[in-house]
Amino acid sequence: MVSRGQQLEVIGAWLQVAGTIIAAIGQSEQIPEEAGIAEELISIGNGLEAVGNSLQAVGREQDLPASGAEEAETLLIIGSWLQAGGNVTNVVGNEIDILGEEEEGFQVYLLGNIVQSIGAAFEAIGASMEESEYQSFGVIGNGLQTLGTALDAIGIVYILQGQEDLGEQIARVGSWLQVIGASLAAIGLTKETKILND
Repeated sequence: MVSRGQQLEVIGAWLQVAGTIIAAIGQSEQIPEEAGIAEELISIGNGLEAVGNSLQAVGREQDLPASGAEEAETLLIIGSWLQAGGNVTNVVGNEIDILGEEEEGFQVYLLGNIVQSIGAAFEAIGASMEESEYQSFGVIGNGLQTLGTALDAIGIVYILQGQEDLGEQIARVGSWLQVIGASLAAIGLTKETKILND
């Protein structure tokens, strides 16, 4: 039987997928920047990711045994909270940008991506320590999210240095890698939960 914690984890994982897709669409070339739609999509996407990561952390905490967390579980929980914190920081940075303080907004957004990348790395390491038939989904998925958020951060560094076109291209690649990574992690978690449900 699927526990409440596992249900929260799966719901959180798919909310994270939805958030990464919305944020990636916001960063795509097809969305006109003048209307402010792109920035709003990025904020909404990161907000959803923050909720999803938080639900995953809470779900994992609910399923901890009375004896306490194993190392893998600890890394997964810390990673989820770090990712959630990074997402919230991204929302703040994006909103600062919308208010007209572009450079300050990008600096805050850069910090958010760094925190997210560290969080995803924690989750990838935690997933690698778990024994599960679908372990590779979590490892690869979180690994791709680590790379994706790192590329997003690198893109912002280029933008801050005045190389806007190159920076935006790198950030776009990073955002779509996050979509792929979050999707793989969510698929693996869903499959694992169904096995536990049998």
